[in-house]
Amino acid sequence: MLCAGCALLAGAPPAYAFVLVRAVEPPPRAYAAGPTQTGATWEMILPRVEQVDYLCRLAMGGLPAGAATTAYYWGCYNSKLDAVILVARDGWPSRREWDANRAHEWAHARGWRHNPDGHGTGPASLPPPGAADFRVAARGPAAK
Repeated sequence: MLCAGCALLAGAPPAYAFVLVRAVEPPPRAYAAGPTQTGATWEMILPRVEQVDYLCRLAMGGLPAGAATTAYYWGCYNSKLDAVILVARDGWPSRREWDANRAHEWAHARGWRHNPDGHGTGPASLPPPGAADFRVAARGPAAK
């Protein structure tokens, strides 16, 4: 199945001077496992981080506000495609970090959203599917 923009990946993506930043925020426990919001989310694995960054910037409308000019995406959840987009495991230096990034992006498919600054759990988060006891307090210490 082809997606919009995937044909662009056949050629060379734009040249980036990435400085690998390899920390990722772990998702809240309520979003760490279970079904996605649609139950039909799929995973797109691309061989190079430049390809992932390109598709994620298209999907997300660019980098988050306040991101450094050297920032890039090494994974994202594209709600329009209902797909988690990731770089291939062998395209990342650490298996542990790749697994952490994958868990982070799948949590977005389950409804987790960041605060506008890109950190923590934002008010736009959806209750995780099947979480009957989900409360606003689970969204972090800032929620009241």
